[in-house]
Amino acid sequence: MQRFSIFNSFWVEEEHSKEIVNKIIVEHGVSYILARLLFLVPGLRYEEIPDFLSPKIKNLMPDPNHLLDVPKAVERLYKATINKEKVTIFGDYDVDGATSSAIIHNYLKSIGVTSEIYIPDRVLEGYGPNIEAMLKIAQNGTKLLITVDCGTVAFEPLEVAHNTGMDAIVIDHHLGTQKIPKSIAVINPNRLDETTTLKYLCGAGVSFMLIVALNAYLRKIGFFQENNIYEPKIMELLPLVALGTVCDVMQLKGLNRAFVSTGLQLLAKWENIGLRALKEVSGITDFDEQTFGFVFGPCINAGGRIGDASLGAKLLTEENYGEALKLARKLYELNIERREIERKMKEDAIAELELKDFSNDGFVFVGSEGYHQGVIGILASRLKDKYNKPAIVYSKLEGVIKASARSIIGVDIGSVINLAVKNGLLIKGGGHEMAGGFTCLLDKITELQEFFYAEITEKVRKFSKFKILQYTCEISLSAITMDFYNEIQKLKPFGQGNIKPSFIVRDVEISFWQRRGQTHLFLILIDDSGVVAKGIFFNFFANFTEDNLLSLEKSKIDIICEVYLNKWNGSENLELLVKDIRICES
Repeated sequence: MQRFSIFNSFWVEEEHSKEIVNKIIVEHGVSYILARLLFLVPGLRYEEIPDFLSPKIKNLMPDPNHLLDVPKAVERLYKATINKEKVTIFGDYDVDGATSSAIIHNYLKSIGVTSEIYIPDRVLEGYGPNIEAMLKIAQNGTKLLITVDCGTVAFEPLEVAHNTGMDAIVIDHHLGTQKIPKSIAVINPNRLDETTTLKYLCGAGVSFMLIVALNAYLRKIGFFQENNIYEPKIMELLPLVALGTVCDVMQLKGLNRAFVSTGLQLLAKWENIGLRALKEVSGITDFDEQTFGFVFGPCINAGGRIGDASLGAKLLTEENYGEALKLARKLYELNIERREIERKMKEDAIAELELKDFSNDGFVFVGSEGYHQGVIGILASRLKDKYNKPAIVYSKLEGVIKASARSIIGVDIGSVINLAVKNGLLIKGGGHEMAGGFTCLLDKITELQEFFYAEITEKVRKFSKFKILQYTCEISLSAITMDFYNEIQKLKPFGQGNIKPSFIVRDVEISFWQRRGQTHLFLILIDDSGVVAKGIFFNFFANFTEDNLLSLEKSKIDIICEVYLNKWNGSENLELLVKDIRICES
């Protein structure tokens, strides 16, 4: 009999092969729990285990020149260097765009090349190069334009840039078409004619690959000695590569693991002044990949969402610590403002949705003239999680709606949006399986809703009957020791494609609970043998009330949890990060 949790989830243990797990134990000399976790890493081949556990760039990074057009880009950058040409870096307004821009800018500055960074306004200009920006950049005397984290499909804007006399180098990782934009080079591991295995790199990773190739070329021709320049320490750029990789939610496998692992190690030195300032402003005393994803990333993104889109890149290229602190404080404050905007929008959206019965609808569709365009994507993600359905959130603006969509596993929202474009329902739009965005005429809303209903409702009914929550294996409270925790940490860095393992703990009771802040639940759990463990359930009260705790208090419960090390006031204690609860069978 299936038992469901408080989130209406059905829990499933991840399948494993005892034979292969035992082989990993014997041949790699690891513990049972680590061997089982390694077996569960998606796509990890047996022979890759040593590099997975100890990812090193020297072992995992190929010659960057194997990427299409890297030699052409190196040649053009060298020409810009010796001719003292003005260079403009055009980056996306997210973290990957900011880090990619900073990687290129900081390196070029170290070899004497002047470059400016141009980040488009999310609302006024939208994603990627646009014609007005190209004309403005050309008027400023730019001879070489470098697009980072964008540009692969900017055919008309880059044609305009070419006609003004600018050369262009495109550094990107987004999927394109057979057509190549007008440029000197298009460096993109996801070009349709590219054969590299590094399809999983983000813009920052591709940017670093180009810098490695350029640096090697300059060393080979004796540029540094001839110009009396110390060879730049390009490894110091790796914290930026790591930040971009984590925040763009890239697969943490192969070279990406080495980028993030090494970047985090180097971050301890705080070589980048902007990150050091953001660390101080955020009050961070310890950091890991979660610091990137949940602290640094949202702050840098906040500029692009509700403030000045260039603030993130400015922070990461700033050399004066006092100025960096000002920028970091501004971004930190913008992120607080963004969270408040998100909270209010979520309250309004849920209130509107609860007034109508959409239980038979295949998706959530909500919007308002007052919704901030920079936050609708986050709200769509929150609503998708709450209702376990694809969510589309839009903002009305001058006769059109601009929307962001987020989907659930099994429902490809990007392909539906592309089909809507082909059918003439959208002005423009695109996306991938789990997310997308589009612009639509206001008077097309009803027709668009009917189209989405017809295309995805049956699929949603199939895949959203209940949520599946997977866990690694069962553990007891007594098994949660520092040795156990340290074995788990050998799999770091965690992220996309290598998520933190979750465990089931059965037959425990809540001996004490307390509200922490507005939404968090602190728990003390006890099992039949008297073993006690502390736990935290983040955002419990965002979905449940104190009355919901009464039935849980009176019953034995099972929990799904992660194990984490709580560092507070100089002490370190193992605690549980509770993800779901269900009442035990009587």
